[in-house]
Amino acid sequence: MGVLVLHRFIVRKGESATGSADSKQMEKNSVGRVSFSRLTFLGLFSSFTDAVGGGGWGPIATPSLLLEGIEPRKVVGSINITEFFVTIVQAATFVVLLPTMRWDIAIPLMIGGILSAPIAAIICKKLPVKGLGSLIGVTLIILSIRNILNAAGLL
Repeated sequence: MGVLVLHRFIVRKGESATGSADSKQMEKNSVGRVSFSRLTFLGLFSSFTDAVGGGGWGPIATPSLLLEGIEPRKVVGSINITEFFVTIVQAATFVVLLPTMRWDIAIPLMIGGILSAPIAAIICKKLPVKGLGSLIGVTLIILSIRNILNAAGLL
């Protein structure tokens, strides 16, 4: 997925690097292309993998929407606002089902997330469309390579 996302923002011609009129046209053309049922399935699959494996929204939903042609900052914003509500449901479910939660792990992670979220949102707003899309693609590739090497026992 990372290679496909990177290809979309680096190799493909005709897409704006600045997020100007071309990206607005690209977003306008892409709004009707993603059906409600497809988005619902993507949300179901992403949230299930997130709850079962601890990650799913970023690696699954973000590239899926980027490859539909939606502007990166709109994808990141939409995924994050959606993930917020899904995470509330997941967290409540886990607190009820696993009353022995490791709060010594959860609280520092929450603090770090709360501190970094506004910085990340500002960066997403300021980066040009091509730069943000490329950054997402490179990040996906690096994380995937790390996961493959971990699974192979090489890290």
